Amino acid sequence: MKRALLLSIALLLLGGCFKIPRETLEIVRYTFRPTELASPSDTSYDGALLVMPFTASVVQHGDRIVYKGNDQEMATYYYHRWIAPPELLLADLLAESLLEANIFSGGIYTMTSGIAPSHELQGRLVHLYADNRRGEQAAVVEIVLSIFSLDPTTYEKVLVLQKPYRYRVKREDGKIDSFIPAVTEAMELWLSDVRVDLVTMLAEQ
Repeated sequence: MKRALLLSIALLLLGGCFKIPRETLEIVRYTFRPTELASPSDTSYDGALLVMPFTASVVQHGDRIVYKGNDQEMATYYYHRWIAPPELLLADLLAESLLEANIFSGGIYTMTSGIAPSHELQGRLVHLYADNRRGEQAAVVEIVLSIFSLDPTTYEKVLVLQKPYRYRVKREDGKIDSFIPAVTEAMELWLSDVRVDLVTMLAEQ
């Protein structure tokens, strides 16, 4: 009996001396960026656009990549994440694209610019997720943009355009490697559609 007790204690002590090796899994971060932005517009509006920081729905908060595995619920990947919260990436991407397009001769600005813009753009990210359901694999994106004209003396805002942009880009499978290119394709469609809508809106003012 005493010998068995001593053997048990020895095994416990030995167990504390050895550590089971653990595999270190790296968190991989992604972004969505079209390879080419739109070419400059043929016409330019005499004004400036202020791009406000985008907001996001509760599901989209943070840098986690959201996916839909079944009809009932959403979930997030742990080892796959965006390089920054996607609403920040969207605002930066849109501002850069509109600056390249030269739609506003006065330029594109953010909150830190300290200028008096002619228009203000607000965005809200509603959905950006990987639909991983069998037979339904796609990248799903929904962004709502609101554009206001601003009175330069009173700073009064008037809503001149509010529109939801919805995209569903099919994927070959439910893997993350097919999701990122599909999101990038959705971004290309979005940037092109926003540009068309802005040019049309400004032409009517």
